Amino acid sequence: MKRDVLKKMLVKAKAEITDCNVYDVADADNAGALMNAVSRHSDGIFFMSPRAVDVFFKLVPKPMAGELKKSTAFYSIGPVTTRALKKKSVKHVLSAEKYTVDGLVEKCLEGTISS
Repeated sequence: MKRDVLKKMLVKAKAEITDCNVYDVADADNAGALMNAVSRHSDGIFFMSPRAVDVFFKLVPKPMAGELKKSTAFYSIGPVTTRALKKKSVKHVLSAEKYTVDGLVEKCLEGTISS
């Protein structure tokens, strides 16, 4: 993630995080870091744009993505990103009510699933 705001807020809330850039100018350059991050158990994955959703599902093998959909919370910064996740068949998305990093953190700390 380019901005440290989300990371700082989660650490302050005592969350254990793994910071991993999902995409940059050259998506393939980040595939190794992404695979390393998702191969460990995660309680949640944050998506801050539809592009991040597309790149994530492009780089993560389908069997692994299927398992993540069953066992991991998918957090979305807002409705456009939520729609992108649902197009990838993610059934349970936790979407920020305020479409900001603060709203995303609040949703994470709240822990309720919206459909």
